[in-house]
Amino acid sequence: MKRFLLPVLAVTAFGLTSCISLLPKTDPVQMYRFGFDAGLVESALAQQQGVPVSLSLGPVVFPPGSAGDGIMTVENNEVAYVEKARWAAGARELFTEAVQAGYARSGGNVRLDPRGRSAAAYRLDIAVRGFETRYVRGKPVVSVALDARITRQSDRTVVASKYITREAPVRRNDMSLTVESYNQAVTEAVGDLIGFSQATLSPMAPPPTPLTEMPKDGKQKVEGL
Repeated sequence: MKRFLLPVLAVTAFGLTSCISLLPKTDPVQMYRFGFDAGLVESALAQQQGVPVSLSLGPVVFPPGSAGDGIMTVENNEVAYVEKARWAAGARELFTEAVQAGYARSGGNVRLDPRGRSAAAYRLDIAVRGFETRYVRGKPVVSVALDARITRQSDRTVVASKYITREAPVRRNDMSLTVESYNQAVTEAVGDLIGFSQATLSPMAPPPTPLTEMPKDGKQKVEGL
């Protein structure tokens, strides 16, 4: 039995070597991510205060071409993707995380309810219409456009809607600078979303419950005594 072992091992090793040599060599792909940067809009959001209001976030809708990890570019009627570069996750997922982070860090009165889509009295629906790098006369500009809608969940009535668009020029045709512009455009768009929801829902919030005034002796007065 032993006399057959070495030839078999040799053939196996040769086969593995042949398989490895046939594998195609691919260049590494650089991964990027964008998100919400509170420092870019902190002063504007800090002014929005009021009675706390809970808001549920519906599924964020994205165009099929830009929803994934490909970084889309548009010039005239031509669409392409940046070579050897990808988002670290799908753009739809990263944008949803940016919206959630924006509401969590805004310090305003409208907060996303973490308990689920039906937990709050109102729901925010976002349909992204454009999410790409546009080349205008050869110069790159990051463009984010979306439709926002707030619905009262008890009767599914749309109480407000708004079209939001933000653009951030890229200083140079460089991927790192392009990602900075994505951070800028996304953060400003999320800031507009927060301002829109606060302006819509703050007037609908119930008035705060007045505090019962205590007697000077510190004892609660009981009727009939």
